Amino acid sequence: MRETFKEIFEGVEREAWVRFIIAVIGLALAFGAALLSTAFSEAGNMLASVAFASFALILAVVVGITTVPYLAKRVIASRVREVLDYDITKEGVFYIILTLVIGVAALNTGNNLLFLVVAAMLAAVLVSGIASWLNLKNVELEVVLPGQVFAGRHVAARLNLHVRRRLLPLFSASVVAPKEKKGKVKWVWRRAMFEFPKRTPERKSWIRWPDIALERVTQATPPPNIFKERVYFPYIPADESGHADVDILFEKRGRFVQNGFGLSTRFPFDG
Repeated sequence: MRETFKEIFEGVEREAWVRFIIAVIGLALAFGAALLSTAFSEAGNMLASVAFASFALILAVVVGITTVPYLAKRVIASRVREVLDYDITKEGVFYIILTLVIGVAALNTGNNLLFLVVAAMLAAVLVSGIASWLNLKNVELEVVLPGQVFAGRHVAARLNLHVRRRLLPLFSASVVAPKEKKGKVKWVWRRAMFEFPKRTPERKSWIRWPDIALERVTQATPPPNIFKERVYFPYIPADESGHADVDILFEKRGRFVQNGFGLSTRFPFDG
């Protein structure tokens, strides 16, 4: 029975379930606030209607930004090799706030033109994500280091960016270092021993049998990256390659680790 219990909870991650529960609660509250907004609007209390409608929209956006991408990446990452991270810029925050304001105005006035504007603004966000994904699709990075490297001396590394597609060129892309992550906290199931009462030097336990326990484990922080710059490629034609030289310094002798590279783009809203 212990093995069965362990198999059931082996794939369970605490953070994923916490985010899922928060998403369900948040969307339920947003739905309730939307219903209250409609009720107050029919009753003629426009101030309360605007307040509840704004709360519903803000709550839905917060859930969508903080929870949905995380859960979607967990599902997609196990099936595909491509990993995409979407970061919100300062301009993006302003754009979302403006969309929320226009959305609240559309809900409270019932103006079809405002609904059309909100739909166009939301569609622009969707098109931006798809265009960015297509812009980075089928792009390969090659890093070439010199044959001899000496401690304390600057060396030139070459970055070769190959566009492996025939039709679409690459626009406004940058080679960046991966985000430096701190030690990640993970919850894992481990073998344990159930004892009752708790064993002490003065007394022994009456009951002891094998058990499993959920323990908090902090993973080691990965070493710092060697490559820390951002190399910008404004345009690379289809089925061709772009090249750039990067200055790298190894401060001391020993083994250095680079935990991968990243490709970043703000296309199509950044030329």
